[in-house]
Amino acid sequence: MFGPLTVKSSDLDLFYNHGAVHGSKTWSESHVHGSGGGNNTNVKISTTVTTRNQFFLVDSSGVEHSVSLNGEIPFRDSNVATVVYVKFANKDTGRAIYFKNHSTRDIRSFNGVSELFNAGGCLSYLAIGFIGFITVGVAGPIGPLLALGVIGYGIMNVRKVQKEMVVQAAQLANGLPS
Repeated sequence: MFGPLTVKSSDLDLFYNHGAVHGSKTWSESHVHGSGGGNNTNVKISTTVTTRNQFFLVDSSGVEHSVSLNGEIPFRDSNVATVVYVKFANKDTGRAIYFKNHSTRDIRSFNGVSELFNAGGCLSYLAIGFIGFITVGVAGPIGPLLALGVIGYGIMNVRKVQKEMVVQAAQLANGLPS
């Protein structure tokens, strides 16, 4: 198993769906969060809005591929588009990393590599942080600093691999017919 500290772009594969957009739907979801208000404290209210997109890409064989993406994605029915996904080499599924609308030439990239580590990556970082704080007795006050350094390195490594994979995804999408 790869972790955020050791993953390389060679550990990952790209795959894609390409075709005409059909059955497109776009909607927004709003979530309101509030806190405070007790014992004469200020009330803090925040809203998070997420744009959701769902559509099918119909490939040249007539096979429909269901696609769900978040964010402002420019497309409409009959546009020709490509969605490129990233996955671990030994897995069957992955996360969207790149979208290209060949009809309008609009592109979007997504944090697919980071999303591969959502569960395992967070746990890895928490474990590293916990070990860092435990090692205060052994390494003194430098233990937590070492743990923070390792966490920072893991984040930077995932970002570097993300950029490499987006470049490869763009090259792949640009080689497909419009």
